[in-house]
Parts: sequence; C-alpha cells; structure tokens
Amino acid sequence: MTDKLTFDQIDEIMDMLTGGELPHGMRMPDQPKLMRRQAFSIVWFLQEHTGIIPSHFEMCQVCEELYDSDRGGYWLDPSSEPDDWLTEIGVTPEIFKSAPEGGFCQHECEAKFWHRHIQTMSEATP
Repeated sequence: MTDKLTFDQIDEIMDMLTGGELPHGMRMPDQPKLMRRQAFSIVWFLQEHTGIIPSHFEMCQVCEELYDSDRGGYWLDPSSEPDDWLTEIGVTPEIFKSAPEGGFCQHECEAKFWHRHIQTMSEATP
C-alpha cells in the first residue's frame, strides 16, 4: 500500500507546479508555471484516481490557499439549505442553490464569496 502524502508535501507540489520555490538543493529546468487552480486540478486527480493524496486537502475557492478540511474550513453544498448566518446576510434559498459547490479555508473567505455572489446575482436581475 502506498503511503499518503502530507499537507506540507502537497504544498511543495503546488509550489513546484506554479513556478514557486523547489525544496533545497533541487533544480528543475522546465518547471511548470501553472495557475493555482490548474495546479490543484492535478492534486485533485491524484486524490481521486490514485488515493496517494488524502481527500480532505482542499483549495479555498476565494483565496486559493490549501487547507485541511479535517482541521477547519467550510464546504458549500447547494443541495442543502442556508443556515441562520447566511440568511442574516441576505442569502435566500434561491441564491444559495445558484452557488457552485466548493470550499473555503476560513469564515472570512466564505463571507467574501457570498458578498460577491449576492452582488453578481443582483446585477443580473433586471
């Protein structure tokens, strides 16, 4: 059985894929320079297809930082209902269901997402 990678190792993979720093002493002549979302799609593939990366490592859809969902973060599932906090900030069930599924590393990122999503929805309404 293959050992699973750690959060720090996945962070190093993301750095390598995005043209960031390599571990001490390493050089890569043709290092990729992917956008973070593109790089995370490779991490996601390794999670889903190989299982060598645990599925609880996610990328925040707002700030694009990695986080461990076993230790925190928030997951948006539009098939559920908005909670009291979301209702208080103006997220109606219709707005909630129109949002894409995704994760947030912290409460502030989720708040930024909803602020932008509500604004986009209100601009789209004539």
